[in-house]
Amino acid sequence: MDVEVNFQPAGKRVRVPSGTLILDAARRAGLPVASACGANGLCARCGVRILAGRESVSAETPDEVEAKQVNRIDSSQRLACMVTVCGDVQITASYW
Repeated sequence: MDVEVNFQPAGKRVRVPSGTLILDAARRAGLPVASACGANGLCARCGVRILAGRESVSAETPDEVEAKQVNRIDSSQRLACMVTVCGDVQITASYW
């Protein structure tokens, strides 16, 4: 089943299979995503905010929580390299 990921304020939308990482969806939409660790969840530079559809993303894992704490990332952000989508969502990042 495909889901829609809406990136704001870029105004880009992309349909991806359920279970796709937010990072991969953003790249498919042609949007840059900050990452210094090769998308291994270590640098926490790929932080995004879920504007709508929080129930449509994977649950936060202990590894994601730790990466955000170590890198002093706001706990309300999610790491695009660690979060999958299972329904329609709207996402933003400071670098779009």
